[in-house]
Amino acid sequence: MFDRIARLAGCGEVSCITPAAGSRAQPRTDGPVASRGMPAAPEGLPVRPAGGDWRRGVPTAMAAQEWAGRAPARGTELARSATSLAAYMAARTIVGRPLDAAQESLLQQAHRTVDATRRALTGGRGNVSVDIGSTLGHSSLQSQACRAVIGYLERAHTVPGAVAGSGPFGRGQKPDAATTAAAGALAAGAGHCAEHAAVAVLVQAPHLAPGQEVRIVERVRVDHMWAELHAPEASGAVIVLDAWADGPAVFHEDARFAADRAAVNRLRTIRRADGLQAGAAVDGWLQDPALGARMDRARRRLGPGFRYPPAKVYPPVPVVSDAFAEQVRERVAAPVDEHVYAGLGFVPGPAERAHRRALLNGVAAAGAARRTGSGVADAALGSGHILSAACRLDR
Repeated sequence: MFDRIARLAGCGEVSCITPAAGSRAQPRTDGPVASRGMPAAPEGLPVRPAGGDWRRGVPTAMAAQEWAGRAPARGTELARSATSLAAYMAARTIVGRPLDAAQESLLQQAHRTVDATRRALTGGRGNVSVDIGSTLGHSSLQSQACRAVIGYLERAHTVPGAVAGSGPFGRGQKPDAATTAAAGALAAGAGHCAEHAAVAVLVQAPHLAPGQEVRIVERVRVDHMWAELHAPEASGAVIVLDAWADGPAVFHEDARFAADRAAVNRLRTIRRADGLQAGAAVDGWLQDPALGARMDRARRRLGPGFRYPPAKVYPPVPVVSDAFAEQVRERVAAPVDEHVYAGLGFVPGPAERAHRRALLNGVAAAGAARRTGSGVADAALGSGHILSAACRLDR
């Protein structure tokens, strides 16, 4: 699967040539990656409106049928979604980097995208131990079966050069790899990091403002992909939308894989119009009556006992970096500096400074709760829970 998605790095302006064996995708150095070339919706298939339910976190009909009677693989993560976002916002305030109104608005929309992606892919991650365990291996089976659907879409829905809106693709050119990956994952209700990233960019695309873009990126020498929201109007904000990892949407400087920008490769850049067009194509492909048979055939071939080898299975990975999480814990526990009391006419003792820190921590947590939708009373009551979550963002 990754070799298909890796072709995105070579899509460039006019072609989508598979890199030579052993070659790596290289970051572009000649300006923004082209955002053209998204596929048109396939002829002859009905297209659902641009606000399809999967964009709001509702599994597709095929995925819902397959996962009927099963609890979401990431039920705990979904249940604490609002708390994790509030905890991160409180953590930023506690370490002295509070978010302004524009940053908060972007972060909250990005987090809704992460949450919707996880809900749409209800079977979770086929290569993460806890999801494999909670689904008795079904997440792995569905993730691998979705590859058969992706291959079918690549063969069945090529983009003729004569179709308006097909961009630079020539006749018979395979459709965009990220779009087929998103369709396959949505049909299966599960996937790996590449599929989670592909779905996230299409969920986020309708919410992009002029000048904003969403990207699929990878970490150099690490087998991991994620999506990012780039918003130049907000002081160049880059927000990580890593629905495969654990935790909320976060700003790149606090993220495990994205903080070192020199080690991040850009694979695909999508702007609003491209994302809407790709989403419409996915809506059409998901109504292809052959998809169900392809999925069933793949499952039968793999067998219900299919599992990935241990080397391909990962523990849950938190989205935030160890350094950021440790900084938060240190600041939460540290008494306030004496200079805060300058001009007050007394030298505070350790107990007073510790008490002041506890008050500031509580204010930060309650404020984050209010800004994520809690009422005044609930915010005050829940501040301790949010503060505890802020101290465990990497756990």
